[in-house]
Amino acid sequence: MDILEDSIEPFCILDRTKYFWNYINFNYDYAPMPALDLSINESVDEYFEIIAKEYVNKYSEIYLLWSGGIDSTAVLVSLMKARKSKNQLIVFYTSSSIEEYPWFYNEYKNEIKFELIDRSIWVGYWLEWRLKYKNNYILLDGIPGDQLFTTARWVVGSNDSSLLANPKWHQHKIFKGSAKHAKRDWHDMLLDNSFTFGKNIYEKQLVIDMMDEHIDHNNIHISNAYHFFWWLIFCFGFHKMTCNFAKHENTFHFNHKGFYNHKLMQKWSMYVHHKNLLPMENISDHKLPFKDYIYKFTNDSNYKDNKEKKASTELWLNDAWEKKLNLLDNNNNYIRAVEETDLSNYVKYLNENKVKINIKKYPNKSIKTLKNEKIIWQENLKNHEWDWIKHFKDKNDFSLALKLCEENAWIARTLGAKKERRKFKSCKTLILVGSGFWPYSLFDIYKQYPNIKKLIGIDYDKKCVKISQFLVKESKIDDRINIICANGKDFDYTNLNHEDLVFLSCDIKETEDIFNKILTTSRAGVYICEPKSKWITNKIKKPS
Repeated sequence: MDILEDSIEPFCILDRTKYFWNYINFNYDYAPMPALDLSINESVDEYFEIIAKEYVNKYSEIYLLWSGGIDSTAVLVSLMKARKSKNQLIVFYTSSSIEEYPWFYNEYKNEIKFELIDRSIWVGYWLEWRLKYKNNYILLDGIPGDQLFTTARWVVGSNDSSLLANPKWHQHKIFKGSAKHAKRDWHDMLLDNSFTFGKNIYEKQLVIDMMDEHIDHNNIHISNAYHFFWWLIFCFGFHKMTCNFAKHENTFHFNHKGFYNHKLMQKWSMYVHHKNLLPMENISDHKLPFKDYIYKFTNDSNYKDNKEKKASTELWLNDAWEKKLNLLDNNNNYIRAVEETDLSNYVKYLNENKVKINIKKYPNKSIKTLKNEKIIWQENLKNHEWDWIKHFKDKNDFSLALKLCEENAWIARTLGAKKERRKFKSCKTLILVGSGFWPYSLFDIYKQYPNIKKLIGIDYDKKCVKISQFLVKESKIDDRINIICANGKDFDYTNLNHEDLVFLSCDIKETEDIFNKILTTSRAGVYICEPKSKWITNKIKKPS
């Protein structure tokens, strides 16, 4: 059956955030990804232990499909540590599993109930026979571990011939033999001719614009190409990897779960990518947190230091993919869905079918033109503030700075656009970097949210700071607002907690450096006060 011909659903990508579904009517339900949680710990170790204990306490028998790779080995280690008895854990393996990690098999074969899968028949039939009469059991595997980092098609840097031989993976690799490529700006990476996200500059720019909107909407920080390609497969490739058994008539009834398909693991993944905490100095750093976890149990430094990504040994599924039943929607129709590698075709489809895409308002403007317009807009904002200050002077009443400040100004609008204004209610400290002559956005928050005890404006321009401090004084504002002369890049953010908020003004020059410093030195949420569509349609009201 050809899924593309027989589907009556709209052409769609399986976006777990459901953001792309705003453009079409897509009739399919599944568990969405959790919200970004800044209280998550950087270390993944405790989450392995928590999840393993959940399974051990719930099921009398736990079956694990072990490939010998990093993901399933880390799962095996966690279950070995948590199990109540040797008989509670049964590990299914193939000869390829031993080839991938012979040391582990030989070291622990007497401590684990290993059971060799009969490869003379299709593994689905073998598993059906093996689990047919089981009741209180769970079948686990190392899926979707790749999706917590990024998959092989993006991180081909190993010497594994089976990976390098795959032209689809080879042309998309981001490491290219050197981890420095993973640190490139993802916009530049996509515009590179070696990538196939679009056949020309126009198609590439469509993808870039739409993904900018997608990332902004989900309030995730993507600092480089590595994190971008993680975001692609975490959003668009995660779900399909969790339902391989559900796609086949002989295996859909299994009580099966991917170990990493757990909210804690997903939250951990989102946190470390958002904060740019994963090491990327060498290709061997890929999945280092998982390898560290294994090493703490095995003391096998060779596996930790030298294990590289190999073609996935979901060998038990390779032949199943040819027989699988494709996903059905809520009306039992086949879904016409695409993977993250087809993102450019999907965006092109939306464009050609005149589906409303917000980012297409200015398709004929060059990037240089847009940048020039942005600079003009930023200058207009400064002039706008100065016009108001002159207005206060003409009226001989500088307390008007508080009385006439715009309601729901930049700071409020930024969270409002993301439907996250609830965060103001739990915030204790709010910082605006680049507060300018007249910090009207801070004044607005001061009036709306008395629960925020510290409102701090930062600006490196001494003239701006003096004028702002004067306006605060003349408005008889209490000590909740404090204007400081400092460079946002040098300011100390370490005392901020996860409920605190930092906003970067649209006209500061070192946005990326400041953004990264806040992310890496504090738990605060950080936002840029610059909705992308606003700097084209400048509608600044002048004082009357």
